[in-house]
Amino acid sequence: MERNLLRNDIAAFVASSNAIDAAIRSLAAVAEGIDGVQVVLIGGDSILLEVTENSVEALSTALMKSQNIRDFSFSVGIGPSLRECYIGLRMAKTTGKGKIVRFSEDAEVCQS
Repeated sequence: MERNLLRNDIAAFVASSNAIDAAIRSLAAVAEGIDGVQVVLIGGDSILLEVTENSVEALSTALMKSQNIRDFSFSVGIGPSLRECYIGLRMAKTTGKGKIVRFSEDAEVCQS
């Protein structure tokens, strides 16, 4: 998207934005189809999900399968609180594309 902005290509920017929106909505639909997963918020290029502990593995597997068929990569942070999810997300984004990082301060654990 930034490339299109820098090129002043409005049509390509809108097309990219629409493609990202469609991909996000599709991922949200995949997530909602898993027991124990609830979509809290969809906005821009983000999805906020509430996930039971028993559903984390199923969600991770479904997201990785979805990522393999899309033109976009995405990063995921998982944790017991919003703060820890955000830390996991930041760690996922800084360590490469297409990562899922589970973070917990209590256990001082980071799994990718």
